[in-house]
Amino acid sequence: MTHDENFLFVIGVMVMLFIIIYIVANIFFILSIQKTLRLIPKTQQNFPSWFCWLMLIPLVGFVFSWLMIPFGIPDAIQSNQAENPQGLAGGKRLFGLGLSTMILMTISPFLSILGILTFVPMLVLWILYWVNIVSIRKMLQVSATEA
Repeated sequence: MTHDENFLFVIGVMVMLFIIIYIVANIFFILSIQKTLRLIPKTQQNFPSWFCWLMLIPLVGFVFSWLMIPFGIPDAIQSNQAENPQGLAGGKRLFGLGLSTMILMTISPFLSILGILTFVPMLVLWILYWVNIVSIRKMLQVSATEA
């Protein structure tokens, strides 16, 4: 193999690793979302909790991400504020984080080289959203055990 072939092989392996890491992280992210939504009564959810798994479908999943991340999940958490008084603040925080994440995810392919620069803030917002989902789930679990 020549130097160019080695370089292309390494780039290909790195791309495959990135894709695998992305899929695995997304599965755990969606699992966190579903666990949280299962703690909220179905009557207070706009979408069933299994809808979040549709985010894994290429292209169509992008539409479901727009439905669930900034709107469906925060609205369900805010609707559940009778059982969880901090739900209103948590839902508003998730709405802001989710909307920001989805806007960056939507515009980044159209920004060419600047799209690469939007990856870091988008990743940070996605992680913050995930951390907030987990903390809200823990609050819901505590309030469920107290009831």
